[in-house]
Amino acid sequence: VLDGPRKRSPNLSATPGQGRMVIALSTPTLESPPPMSTCMNRPEIEFDLPANEAERLGGILSRTPAIAFRWLALPGWPVDLVSPNVELWGYRPQQFLSGDLIYAELIHPEDLARVAAEVGLHSQSAAATFCQEYRLRDGSGRYRWVEDHTYIERDEAGQVCAYHGVLLDITARKRAEIGLE
Repeated sequence: VLDGPRKRSPNLSATPGQGRMVIALSTPTLESPPPMSTCMNRPEIEFDLPANEAERLGGILSRTPAIAFRWLALPGWPVDLVSPNVELWGYRPQQFLSGDLIYAELIHPEDLARVAAEVGLHSQSAAATFCQEYRLRDGSGRYRWVEDHTYIERDEAGQVCAYHGVLLDITARKRAEIGLE
């Protein structure tokens, strides 16, 4: 549970002023898919951007298949920020922002316990980032495999207050892997 006022991190659709961007410098390879956390302890760069640059980056993101989320560190991982292109997966951003959709309820039941345990493990460690693969239900009720690259937002005392993630649909890759096994 969060105590006191929560500071909201600037996002890609920042208002005039400055925006903060975090860029992780490594990526998993197709030859070695992550069993649990490819991104853990990755080097990062943080820098301030003018708001117009943050908005331009948000525009770039919205034209890609990558979906950005900000989940609160509360039960069910409520969403307080989601990129508009979540519509590619059959959802409207407002469904998440209003609480009509609970993120944890969209994770495949066979994956949820593992995903929750991994989030807990990374949250308790000194990790700033981590990566997970799991199945997520889309708006049509089908499950798609996602690769979730997450940055942990901590307050001044080091307590986790939110998770910032970029999700990629890796269903085609997973189907190919399963077909090769």
